Amino acid sequence: MCIRDRWLIVRLFQREQGFMLSPALAIDGIEIADIFQQNWIWAMRHDGAGSQRFLEETAAKHGVDLLQLNSALRLQTEREAASLLSQAQADIAPGPRSVAREFGLQFIPVGWEGFDLVLPRTIYFRQLFLALLQKLKSRQIQAIARQFGGYRFDQCGEIIWSPC
Repeated sequence: MCIRDRWLIVRLFQREQGFMLSPALAIDGIEIADIFQQNWIWAMRHDGAGSQRFLEETAAKHGVDLLQLNSALRLQTEREAASLLSQAQADIAPGPRSVAREFGLQFIPVGWEGFDLVLPRTIYFRQLFLALLQKLKSRQIQAIARQFGGYRFDQCGEIIWSPC
């Protein structure tokens, strides 16, 4: 058995990503491509952040250079970005539906990102890991996820990659 045969990728959940927008913006019927044409102030995330990467990929699909966007702010967390949007200090930021809902912001969905674990095959069958999966599938966690919106747990615990 080679070393790569000892590893698995297991899905925990998925989270909906998109654009969080200030409540003051009129966005009825706006398309994703149109978002990049507006003269809005962008609250960007730091390099390497999941929502920033999602923005980079979406912009690339639409032929947009992020340097052309009006972005004076680089923030560490999605909640920092949402806070600025709710205070009218910025107009738009990449982020998840759950944070947009938490701060009462508008949201334009773009896609889903998976939260997966890479772990040794032997860990998958241990009681502690199985307890984690059961907790994620519990009514309590499901209720919280529904409250915030933008989470999927239908693949929780599934092996999404195995070399065998």
